[in-house]
Amino acid sequence: VTEIVEGDDQTLQQLGDSVSQVVATGTLDTESLKKAADILDSCLNLATGSGLSVEVGSSILGGIATIGKTTSTATTPTGEAKSVSTKLVSLVSNLGEAALGSIEPGQTKEINSVDESGEGIKVAVSKPSTAEAATSGLQLKQLSIAAEAFAGRRLDGLCGTLSVQVTEWLKSNPFSYTEEVLGTTAS
Repeated sequence: VTEIVEGDDQTLQQLGDSVSQVVATGTLDTESLKKAADILDSCLNLATGSGLSVEVGSSILGGIATIGKTTSTATTPTGEAKSVSTKLVSLVSNLGEAALGSIEPGQTKEINSVDESGEGIKVAVSKPSTAEAATSGLQLKQLSIAAEAFAGRRLDGLCGTLSVQVTEWLKSNPFSYTEEVLGTTAS
């Protein structure tokens, strides 16, 4: 499978979980890891059309985390690891955009792929109103922006809501390939 053209939430969730299981074997080369990321991208694109559920998002995010972990532990040449990592970072960003597209103004959504060991990725998105941000500030996970930062800005005239995404890479580093380039621990 290299692309999915249709599927319900259950199918997309199962496919994301299957990608994680296959990649976790550690037997895939860089090209296969890229294809696994392409499958997750197809799942994300299909889920976006119907509104990204937390379950499907978590499954896709789990697949992304597993590909990242496999890339960082494999003996992958730096250029190839960078290519896979760049694709994964883009996927996480796209997942955040899809999550933002599935919530109404004033709502927050969290998607989590953290395993029992505390390793994985968390994505939190929120659509606070500009008026709320200007009076109360903005708080989402570890991101905190004081109301004063919005003072004097003409946000209300331009738009009614802000789109905010916070991504936490826990015990993982999407740029672990830099350790080899730097010659030290970069995580």
